[in-house]
Amino acid sequence: MAKLADMDESVALAALTPTKLSFADVLEALEAEDIPESHRQNVKEKNERILGMCLGVTCHWSKGATISSATRSRPSITSLLCRFAQQELPGFEFSSIQVNKDYKAAMHVDKNNLGPSFILGLGDYSGGWLWLDDGSKVGRVKNIRNRWFKFDGRKPHCVTPFSGRRYTLVFFTYSNPKMATALSAKEERYLQQLGFPLPKEVLCHSAPKLSRELLPAVWQVPRARRVFERFEDEVERRGGLGRMPQPVQVGQKRLHAMLEPSMPLQMLCRALQEHENDPNAEASTAVHAHSGANGGLFVGSLRLLKSDSIKQLSLGRRLLKARRLA
Repeated sequence: MAKLADMDESVALAALTPTKLSFADVLEALEAEDIPESHRQNVKEKNERILGMCLGVTCHWSKGATISSATRSRPSITSLLCRFAQQELPGFEFSSIQVNKDYKAAMHVDKNNLGPSFILGLGDYSGGWLWLDDGSKVGRVKNIRNRWFKFDGRKPHCVTPFSGRRYTLVFFTYSNPKMATALSAKEERYLQQLGFPLPKEVLCHSAPKLSRELLPAVWQVPRARRVFERFEDEVERRGGLGRMPQPVQVGQKRLHAMLEPSMPLQMLCRALQEHENDPNAEASTAVHAHSGANGGLFVGSLRLLKSDSIKQLSLGRRLLKARRLA
C-alpha cells in the first residue's frame, strides 16, 4: 500500500497539463479509468452491480474520516478532477468526489454529506435526469448532462432512466454526526497536494467534534418514493421529458412553450391575445379547440392539459419565449 507521503509522478504530470480543462478532456480521462464496483447499498436496486468510487475523504467504520483507497491508487485522476472543479466552481470548497458510471441511482439520501453539493453529468447518453424531493407535489427534475447543478445531498434524490454511457461527478464535503470528521495533519497535507480545497469541517485543527448535529432525512425516503411515482405518472400523462426545442418569435408576444409542428403559430398568438384580454382565461381554451390530435401547447417538455391556465402556471412574460419542435 502506498504511503501518504509518496506522491506518484502522475500527480506532477497532471499539474503540467494545459490549464483549461474541457468537459471532453474530463470525459476522456474518466473513460481511461477502470472504475471499480461500488458497495453503496443505499443507491442500488435489488441485485444490481454498480460502478463508482469516492475520491478524497470517506468514512472508515471505526476511525471516521479517512482518505479513500481509490484516492491513493488513482492520484492522477483525483488531481485532474480537483483542478477541473476549482476551474469550474471557483470558491467552492469540498473534501470528496463521488464518481459514478452507468447506473441509475435509487431513491436515497447521502448519509456522509454535509449538504451543499455540485453534480455534473458527462457522456453520450439520453435521459438520466436528477430528480429531487423539494417538498412539492411532484418534486423537481434537472437535466445535468454537461450542466452543473447545486443541490442538498441530504435530501432524497434519484435518477430517471437513461440509455448510453453516463458518468456523474458529485463534489461535496464529508460529514458524520456520530464520528470524528477531522483528518490527521499528514492526510490533510496529502489531499491539499492533490488539489482539494478542504473546508474547515475536515481540517485537523478546526474541525468540530461533529460536523452536524442531525442525521440526513433517511425517514423521508419512503415518502419521496411515493412523490416520484406521482412525478412519473404526470410526465407520462404529459408526453415525456427531454424534447429539443428551437426558439422562434411570435410577433411581439412571448410564451415559454413548445408547439407541435402541426399547430400554426397563429393559434398561439390567438391564445395570447385572449389571455391579454382576460387574465383568468384558460390557455388551453383557445389552444385545445384548434389543435389536432398531434398538436398541443407545451411548457418546457410537458404538454398543457385542458385544465391548465396561464395564471395557474405562473409564467412570467418577460422571461418567456415561444418555441417550435424540430
